[in-house]
Amino acid sequence: MIYNFSRWFLCFFVSICAFSCASQTFTESVSPKPPMGWNSYDCFGMSVTESEVKANADFMSLHLKEYGYEYVVVDFLWFGDNFTQDNWQSKTAHQFIDESGRVIPSEKLHPSSSNGKGFKPLADYVHAKGLKFGIHLMRGIPWNAVEENLPVKGTEYRLKDIVNMYDTCKWYGGMRGINFEKPGAQEYVNSLFDLYASWGVDFVKVDDIAFPYHADDIEAIHKAIKNCGRPMVLSLSPGAAPIGSAKHLAENADMWRISPDYWDSWPALKNQFGLARAWAPYAKPGSWPDADMLPVGNLSIRSELKMNYPRKTNFSHEEQYTMLTLWSMMRSPLMIGSNLQGLDEFTLALLTNKEVLEINQQSKNGREVFSNEETIIWSAESHDGISKYVAFFNLNDSMSKTINVKLADIGINDLCSVYDIWKKEDLPDAKNGLNVEVSPHGTVLLRLIPNNKVE
Repeated sequence: MIYNFSRWFLCFFVSICAFSCASQTFTESVSPKPPMGWNSYDCFGMSVTESEVKANADFMSLHLKEYGYEYVVVDFLWFGDNFTQDNWQSKTAHQFIDESGRVIPSEKLHPSSSNGKGFKPLADYVHAKGLKFGIHLMRGIPWNAVEENLPVKGTEYRLKDIVNMYDTCKWYGGMRGINFEKPGAQEYVNSLFDLYASWGVDFVKVDDIAFPYHADDIEAIHKAIKNCGRPMVLSLSPGAAPIGSAKHLAENADMWRISPDYWDSWPALKNQFGLARAWAPYAKPGSWPDADMLPVGNLSIRSELKMNYPRKTNFSHEEQYTMLTLWSMMRSPLMIGSNLQGLDEFTLALLTNKEVLEINQQSKNGREVFSNEETIIWSAESHDGISKYVAFFNLNDSMSKTINVKLADIGINDLCSVYDIWKKEDLPDAKNGLNVEVSPHGTVLLRLIPNNKVE
């Protein structure tokens, strides 16, 4: 099937108003580029162990650090060890806490945390590899800390003074909300981040906060991070975050989820295109719309979800190219969900294509310029303005498509060199236009350099 997009490109290459916000000084200092790293959830669910975290940090240090991957994040329920598929949503599940009602690691899962050391030994291990350390937190106060009515550290208040018992997470019952109209509420949040800063935490993913949207909690956490003495990336989850809150998000967080939990299915990937289109204008230093983790490679070694495990990703190679291309063109954070140990050659090459990562980390003006039910095209520019990137996506389930594009419609009025970024090969120079064949569920990602810009 042949498409000619002359009139479409003229319509869609309209300048997008720059998104501005008043308070970026702090967040820009910790996330000038989309964060890159590894998260334990997609492969280990709620029970990742210290040895597994170290093994993935070792792999990242040896094989991924040079490409920009740096965060090693311990996800969901590290503060408990008796959770099962049947009881993890219980409102009275056991959680380990300290004398001030703050969650601390399970010593069974993380032996080096014993005797009050918390995650500092593990963070020290990660830092020694030249990497950064992150943790996942649930919004609110542990239920057992409320029942014990523990004191808010450094104050005369207790947790029952600040709790909102009617504000609970819909899918995890272990936490109770905070009433920020009460004195002592901000101090409790401050105490959390004082503790986690003392461990050496560099990245915090806070759950049950972006959808439903909890503006008071977001502001309190942002304030606590600013005052804790240690820079931390603040990631908000899950989505979909409301686009009407984009300014508030950019002022208070470094990254936020644009979708519910994203897994390795074609319908889920297809759904991300519309969200990416809407959120791309808001990607800028210090504030990154997040399309979620990359479910590639080895997944669901353990999981609280009712799914087959362990397993390989359900995505085909073509679908994985499509995912990485979309994430990079919209400049989403890149957090790998795979167990890195035993990573196959294809997945490693997928994650380490230098020019794809350069688009993700340094490009500008990434945006969708054409779409219909089966074909989507994105464009972006290199940070120095020399190159243009054009990504062609075929959403059809069974048919390849040939797409014809005139160079003038993408702002090029001269003969240009053409390079296929995924295949890593030069294509014939283009004089008037491009004819691109795209496989079903696949993508073609091209770099174009006009001859008048080649030195």
